[in-house]
Amino acid sequence: MKTMVDVAESYLNERSVSQGYRLGVLLTAKKMAAANVTPLTISDSLFNRWLLGLKAASCTRANNRVMGLTLWRHAIDLGLTDKSIGRIASVKRVFPPPVAWSMDELSKLLDYASNLSGSIKQLCPCRTYWRAWIMLGYESGLRMTDLHDLRASAIRGNRLWTAAHKTGAPVSKRLSADCVAAVQDLVARGDGQTIFKWLLCNDRTTINFKKLCDEAGVKGTSKYLRRSGATHVEIVQPGSARAFLGHKSIGLAEKHYIDTTLLPDRTPCPPSIVSRKHSQGRELSDVSP
Repeated sequence: MKTMVDVAESYLNERSVSQGYRLGVLLTAKKMAAANVTPLTISDSLFNRWLLGLKAASCTRANNRVMGLTLWRHAIDLGLTDKSIGRIASVKRVFPPPVAWSMDELSKLLDYASNLSGSIKQLCPCRTYWRAWIMLGYESGLRMTDLHDLRASAIRGNRLWTAAHKTGAPVSKRLSADCVAAVQDLVARGDGQTIFKWLLCNDRTTINFKKLCDEAGVKGTSKYLRRSGATHVEIVQPGSARAFLGHKSIGLAEKHYIDTTLLPDRTPCPPSIVSRKHSQGRELSDVSP
């Protein structure tokens, strides 16, 4: 009997998707299989019970809903079920406000990384790797996978030229002289082909950078580099974060990346309410006997 995992593998084999999406679809299929949701047993009521029984944050449950329905449609296409999709429970997404690093926090993090001792695999000083990671991650605004996979040839003078894996769209960024120097220092010690990949895999970079942040006393992860770049671009030029992030859709930058607590106040503030009672009291006290 075919399972939802079989359906997921069939669906993924027919499409070119990112590694993250692939893992998400397979995980959703495994969750469905664990709840005895199969192409033969699937129905509105069973799907809703599975969805409502998931112990996860609202965003995760909403993603599981989308992927689960995608697998259901594919099962229909494969002729594994004749149950059409009917009344499916909705899941309201609750997005936490984006948090980015202030300039003080970015400086603190970079200073800490610049003073690191020791080496990685006895091939490269720790400070060389992490200075390049912080500066290029912040100035490029690339997603972490794209940042880690960058080729050395993507740096041309003070420009970064690459393509976003998620959208396929071209990415062009202007880099500071300090950032270029930090990247060139790292590239000169490596294989000459990649910037970061030659030394650490993506998972180790993510884990080790989180530890570095903790040691520096700066709360956050590699994802904060992209958010921080978008936020500080928005501070300098309002409305520019969307282009910096490479978004086509309006509103994504504000919803997921820009830390509004760091932006200058742009909304007019109403005047303070003056109590008439207190105001009259002051007027009476001001009257000479």
